[in-house]
Amino acid sequence: MSFNIHSPEQSTGYASYVRQLISFRDGSTVYGDNFEKRPEVFQYGVPDAVRILDSGDIVFRHYTPIIAGFTNIQSQKALIGGTTPYVQLAGRCKTKYPDLTGIFLTTAQFTRRGVGVPNSSYYLDLTLPGDLLLLELEAGIYLIPNVNSYLFGLAQSEKLTRQRYNDYVTSRPSDWRKSDVLRAWASINIVAHGILEA
Repeated sequence: MSFNIHSPEQSTGYASYVRQLISFRDGSTVYGDNFEKRPEVFQYGVPDAVRILDSGDIVFRHYTPIIAGFTNIQSQKALIGGTTPYVQLAGRCKTKYPDLTGIFLTTAQFTRRGVGVPNSSYYLDLTLPGDLLLLELEAGIYLIPNVNSYLFGLAQSEKLTRQRYNDYVTSRPSDWRKSDVLRAWASINIVAHGILEA
């Protein structure tokens, strides 16, 4: 199920949700190991450096690794949020932010390797509708976040507090939380596109 962030009945609530999400900085932490034996940390909330950005007149770049995704985006003139979380690498430690999934973007000045998608050969340069809020996660990495239906409902009724957020994160298994996610859907204007050499 997707969440149309451009529909009139949802856009105001979406802006409120994004503003509320960014207030939850560095929430609960869970430790684990992945198959590569690189220590993993699951950090709920958002990193301190994250800020809200208005899409304005910025020309963004979106990378995709497969031709089918590339052609679908071109024909639909839309992007749909994925489920892969934002990841920060520091030395041998990998920190994943499960709350930060959705549509990842960059700009042409950042290489695909520099933004963590070295195998993505296809790209589209695009603009977004004005006044769309997105998150700048770090230099060159932007996110139109997916919407958590439970938290979104609380944000709309102005009942989303830090305590309720923490209760939600700690009381629900991660598989259950994933079922609450509505994928962001954003219309785009394609400016350019191409294929990069391996």
